[in-house]
Amino acid sequence: MSLFLGLGSQYAPRLDQLKRCERLFLHDGLSNTAILQAWASRLGMPWPEGLVDWIYNDKAEARKALVSELRKDIPGLKAISLEDRDDHHFTDTKPDLTYGSMQLFKGGLGLRRWRRRNIENYLLHPAGIARAAAKTEEEVRQFLETVHGLSITANFTDSDCPLTLGNTDGKDVITKNARSVTVEFGVDYKQIAEAMLPEEIPVDVKTLLQQLIDMCRL
Repeated sequence: MSLFLGLGSQYAPRLDQLKRCERLFLHDGLSNTAILQAWASRLGMPWPEGLVDWIYNDKAEARKALVSELRKDIPGLKAISLEDRDDHHFTDTKPDLTYGSMQLFKGGLGLRRWRRRNIENYLLHPAGIARAAAKTEEEVRQFLETVHGLSITANFTDSDCPLTLGNTDGKDVITKNARSVTVEFGVDYKQIAEAMLPEEIPVDVKTLLQQLIDMCRL
């Protein structure tokens, strides 16, 4: 049976769009698109028109199977699948955000994984948080260091950032902790992303955004 029939009517509008545009962005949460679109706007990088946004929480093998099935009905489909690094080793992900020995694309699918623990980690820039919260940068730095033991250095934007930073759970610091940035300063992830200057946005983010744009140009 065609996957299009198996998924049912609730997916029909998305699948119709996918048939037309043939470009798919798989990821695991609503915050991803909101944050990435905010960063793209700050960088002056156009968010690709027609890119189909699909939240899909299963891991790489399931994503491969999904794209493989979709390509039976849409032979020209290309997809980028983004995952948090979570507990995988920092050095497993390359600067182009591929991991292991994989190619940029195989069978129409490009598997990507953040080099840092999660997307929220890339929001931990004191000046960006301070700007969003109408606080001083020093207030935010003191909070991050005192409450979360996190000292942000000048190489925050580098793909090869300090291991301590790369392994930090940004979700916990930004939203989940009882003394999170959101609780302490009253700002959420989207507001922080919107407040960051282009030079404060990490290289990994720019890499992924450019790959999404390039995929949609092909």
